[in-house]
Amino acid sequence: MSNEIVPMGTMSKVEYAKTLAVSNLLPKAYQNNPANLLFAIEFAEALGMKPIHAITSVHVINGKPSASADLIGTMVRRAGHRLRVVGDDTYAEATLVRQDDPDFEFKARWDISKAKQAGLNTPTWKNYPAAMLRSRAITEVCRAGAPDAMHGIQHSTEELESLGESPSQAPAQSVADRLRAEVPAPTDIPVDDDGVVDEPTDWIALADAANGNETELRRIHASAEMAGAHSADLEYIRGSVK
Repeated sequence: MSNEIVPMGTMSKVEYAKTLAVSNLLPKAYQNNPANLLFAIEFAEALGMKPIHAITSVHVINGKPSASADLIGTMVRRAGHRLRVVGDDTYAEATLVRQDDPDFEFKARWDISKAKQAGLNTPTWKNYPAAMLRSRAITEVCRAGAPDAMHGIQHSTEELESLGESPSQAPAQSVADRLRAEVPAPTDIPVDDDGVVDEPTDWIALADAANGNETELRRIHASAEMAGAHSADLEYIRGSVK
């Protein structure tokens, strides 16, 4: 269950980038481009994550490094801060409490009227309002309350793409494509006996509650894998063993 990341030497990084660049499974911005891959490897080291996670989750859009809102939230939680998000198709509210200032809450709230006022009227927003509102709330509260944990990332990929900015060489999937893959079809959305939609499982909170218990963390990890949890959540669970 060890998740320790061993830094590579400079020449190892160069060789790794050259070897990986020929893969056609990479996002297009990295295919046959060892220099871009080397940048991603260095960025991954700064973020404290494995290179493959930066390659698939961090995108440079018009010279600005961006990450998914889920990855931003994971980085903030890994820094020891508490992050909670509630919402539905009409609003999302994110609350952040810093580890070094537990008596103060940073809050960010986004609703449909705020999104319309900001001119966010793209097909992705119309089709996936809950996911996009959640993305905005997470990114805004993390930017305000924990910029030190974001390592220079100021915007989520969803933010920049909703503003019409896009990579010069597009990644393998657009935000809309990723959401289609991650959001269950209406018939698959879990509901309780009263017909109320269940909230998504907060795997990070469950891992924190396990308090380093390896047996419990293994159980949580197995459940998260079966539920198709985000890779960043799975890595956080693996890294929670004390």
